Amino acid sequence: MAKLEIEINQIYLIHPENKKSSLILYEEELNSSAHLFILAELMDLVRKSEANDLKKISEIILESFRANKKMASEALFESALAQINQNLADFAHEGHRSWVGKFSCLIAIKSSDNIFMANNGQTSAWLLRNTELSEILQPEKRGMHPLKMFSNFTQGKLQDGDATVITTSNIFNFVSLELFSRLVSNKTLGDATIEISKILQQSMSPDHGFCAFLLRFNKQGQINSNRKESSIYAPFPEEIEMEPISQRLKLPSLKLPAINFKFNLPKWQFIKNLSTAGKFFLISFSIFLLLFAGNLIVYGIKLHSKKTQTQIANQAEVLAKDISNAESALIYKNGAEALRLLSAAEDDFTILQKLEASKASEFSDQLQKLKDQINKVSTIADPKVIIDLKHAPTYLNLSSLGLLLANAD
Repeated sequence: MAKLEIEINQIYLIHPENKKSSLILYEEELNSSAHLFILAELMDLVRKSEANDLKKISEIILESFRANKKMASEALFESALAQINQNLADFAHEGHRSWVGKFSCLIAIKSSDNIFMANNGQTSAWLLRNTELSEILQPEKRGMHPLKMFSNFTQGKLQDGDATVITTSNIFNFVSLELFSRLVSNKTLGDATIEISKILQQSMSPDHGFCAFLLRFNKQGQINSNRKESSIYAPFPEEIEMEPISQRLKLPSLKLPAINFKFNLPKWQFIKNLSTAGKFFLISFSIFLLLFAGNLIVYGIKLHSKKTQTQIANQAEVLAKDISNAESALIYKNGAEALRLLSAAEDDFTILQKLEASKASEFSDQLQKLKDQINKVSTIADPKVIIDLKHAPTYLNLSSLGLLLANAD
């Protein structure tokens, strides 16, 4: 099979005031057939100096792959992972333990038409094939043994036109999986990267950072060989702001020549000179054109209605998921997450109202009930007056016999 070339799109977003996390996004051609991708994150930093541990870990990973780069792809991957696991365990036993339990990483190697992946922590990988996005490497559950690194791995064959997404899992807290899937399926990967980045930029805060690779594999594409050599160290925020997240291919604007259509409508004399068969043909053809135009208009209306109904169904599904997730957050007493999901649900409810008010009304009671739960609002449906006092009470207390009231008198 011909060698598949790679179109590389990147997302790297971190707030200038972020002091609690450090990110690395790196790729390198190890040899003529093997291309290495590394995505790493270190969270919950206590001291700024702890970010140096992420740089050291990245150097350990790179050195392991470079030392084995002459091996065959599968053997290269397995040998490098074993070496990385051993070196990271030694690194922790030497006293560098601030990263333990906070480190997440995903390593991928593309070799010819094969791809090998392994992850640790809160990272995941997805495969886009024929507009269907499926998860091929799941994030690990929190609380797993921190020194069992890269025990979760996968490999497979790539096809012409396939795409993979390598990302930190927190991206899906701000971009729903349904929206993410629609963007990468319906747009070019470069345009989808820009749209996702815009959504994430609106959610930027000093507590969050985002990074991802969006890769397209194609036999016919041409890869720009003049790429700058990457650095394993995370760039400074001011450097990120200066560099575009993704580049679009700009096509030269084409100016079509002006064409003037001039024609003369047939005169009535022309119709009078037609034979009976000619008049019959002209009338039949005119009726056919009218029927064809009518059917075309009806088909267009039905197609638009079908698209609208699909959009309404998708939006209703997103809203229902937001409400369900908010209720789950309440169960686990995660008030901040519940408030964020409530805000998202209200936005989705507004969008659904604009699409179809009757469909949105099905969720109005659920949404109001959710608001009351989150805001701790209690409502008495049919309040009744128990007693009417002539003077305003200044003291009210519950006694064993009932309520004890006192007023100014």
